[in-house]
Amino acid sequence: MRKYLLCFIAFVVMATCGHAETTYKLTRVTTVEDGGMYVFEQSGYVMGNTINNAGSTPALRVVSMPTKTTGLTGNEDYVWTLEKTGDLFYMKNVSNGNYLYVFNTSYHLQWNESKKTKWDFILREDKENTFNIVTKSNDKINNTDINNRHLGYNGMYYYYRTYTYTDGKTTNPGDITVYKLEEENSEDVVVTKVAGLATYVSDYDLDYSEVGGVKVYRAQVTGYDVTFHRVLKVPAGEGVLLRATGVFGEEETNKTFTIPITTGLSAWNDDDNDFIRGNGVAIASESDGYYNFILNVVNTEVGFYRANDQVVASNRAYLRTTTAPAAGSRIGMTYEDEINGISTIDSQPANHRQHVYNIYGMQVGTISEGHLHELKLAKGVYIVDGKKVILR
Repeated sequence: MRKYLLCFIAFVVMATCGHAETTYKLTRVTTVEDGGMYVFEQSGYVMGNTINNAGSTPALRVVSMPTKTTGLTGNEDYVWTLEKTGDLFYMKNVSNGNYLYVFNTSYHLQWNESKKTKWDFILREDKENTFNIVTKSNDKINNTDINNRHLGYNGMYYYYRTYTYTDGKTTNPGDITVYKLEEENSEDVVVTKVAGLATYVSDYDLDYSEVGGVKVYRAQVTGYDVTFHRVLKVPAGEGVLLRATGVFGEEETNKTFTIPITTGLSAWNDDDNDFIRGNGVAIASESDGYYNFILNVVNTEVGFYRANDQVVASNRAYLRTTTAPAAGSRIGMTYEDEINGISTIDSQPANHRQHVYNIYGMQVGTISEGHLHELKLAKGVYIVDGKKVILR
């Protein structure tokens, strides 16, 4: 899953920020393969890329097992890649590009730009899902065979080195857990309770069709009104409005939605979507002949208000129109799928409870069918089970 730095829109929206670079998550594995990227852990410590001592007893310093298991770049100093040779592997640190090898007859470890020691990954039968990582090499050091030396963590000195391997067991048991870096295939977006709405822009094609609890809309601005058209798939770089459809619990401050990443979507035509992607700078209320509006909460009312030089991040979007607005006013909002009844059910049971929303998509209550007066609402336009109702 791609999950990133949290961003805020004037306390309205909290959404994860997309990045063009590939990111990875850690997944525990029981097999290894050529070219894969891995993290090796024993007793809560992983193999780093710093040699403890450059003298006669060098060993590999350790790093505490990272708490961050998603959103990795693949360039962390504790990430290793494997290069296959026959049935064995060379171990190469991704960050510094050096290969790990057995240094001396005391079986300490050192770096080298060239390939020396070969390693075998043997899945243990007596320790679930852990490995013995064992030296297998034709090389000799001072005429001493360095085969069958097992890689392990030394808890007294906080480093990795190799140890004696006897009768299938070692003096320092080699129960090393192996994690593979796997490319993430989804993004998380978060909609806060205070708004119930969020704008969002991803660097990836996203498929919302199987995601429950949220509706997604492109925008078309006409004069001083915007109509939101529901969509299920969104091309990379397109701004959309996210609308949480479920009721927030009393203790619930936001809802998180995991959106699958897809590929092959074509960009929308400019006339099909009037959301403009932010670029991390302040947006003026008026620029280049347009009037700009951002999603905000003003006096507890959610809507698109004049930008007023607020920053719009690159994972968010804003609207613009050529129609001059009244001072302090906001753009009128209409949800096309509810006005025309596309999402409604024509036949309802007699005891059906109807959901009532204001024109900004906020649920204001539920009523018995036909009893809107129960809520004692102010005059205005409301959406009752997907149909527009005007209280005068």
